[in-house]
Amino acid sequence: MSLIHFSKVSALTILAVTIVACSSGGNHTKTSPITPPLSEQDAADKAAADKAAADKAAADKAADDKAAADKVEKERLQKIEANRLVLLDKAKKAGLSDKQATA
Repeated sequence: MSLIHFSKVSALTILAVTIVACSSGGNHTKTSPITPPLSEQDAADKAAADKAAADKAAADKAADDKAAADKVEKERLQKIEANRLVLLDKAKKAGLSDKQATA
């Protein structure tokens, strides 16, 4: 066997092994590109965006809390009105005048 023939066989063998290894479907990991460090302006912009997002979240929470409190207050006032009407009706049935029943 000549040296040239041996080199061709070795090269083909290495190529075949490489193809099989790459197509084996094994666990492949991608290397993530290294992100460059943030410049001062980028860091300031990011901090401003984070603060704006936090402020918006706080405002949304405050609005939600106010809406919930308003709903509770509305329900409370509706119950008071319903009770007032029941008592007014009972007072009228007991023979009181409208003025007396309202008082």
